[in-house]
Amino acid sequence: MTNKNLFPLTHQKQISEQEKKLARLFLNKEIDLVEDDFYQKSIERNQALSSLGTFDQFICIGCGPIPSTLFAAEKFSMSAELIGIDLDLEALVLARQVSERLGIEIDFYSSLADIELLMQRRIYYIANLVVGKKEVLEEILEREKGLNGEFVLVVREPTKSGEGHAESLRQKLDLDKFKFELLGEASEIFHSQNYLIKF
Repeated sequence: MTNKNLFPLTHQKQISEQEKKLARLFLNKEIDLVEDDFYQKSIERNQALSSLGTFDQFICIGCGPIPSTLFAAEKFSMSAELIGIDLDLEALVLARQVSERLGIEIDFYSSLADIELLMQRRIYYIANLVVGKKEVLEEILEREKGLNGEFVLVVREPTKSGEGHAESLRQKLDLDKFKFELLGEASEIFHSQNYLIKF
């Protein structure tokens, strides 16, 4: 069943296929990804992330075949270790190839459980096309229990329904200790907005 607060499944699939096509065109040297409008807008949208400071680990969940959020983190020198996670194995293969072509070092995994969370300061970025965010949030919070250091959590949601979904997540998780705040400006081209979860 599709969550009404998320993009329709057909729209999610269309965006995913569009990104894969763009990645293949870049890998086949048919386009210059860095000069592409999609890439440039992605970097601009994530510029507000740099206001959060620097981290030992930057973990992007639902990175997709063009992990532009991680590219932005690298551009703004936000983290020493960049990590991308995606359940779509084809997307992971493309993301790894695209990153290597751009000369950006990123470690890719298909599961959060595969990552060692040993660093002192971590940031999690959950993309708006991730399926099952409630479960992902629960897994993150469960893993963070008892860990040393600190962490920041950012969730990207559709602009029109982001606040409602944020409140829905808060209630479902029964957590009164965190709140969602807008981070940066809403993006018209992506119809999305970043929410910073503060504990």
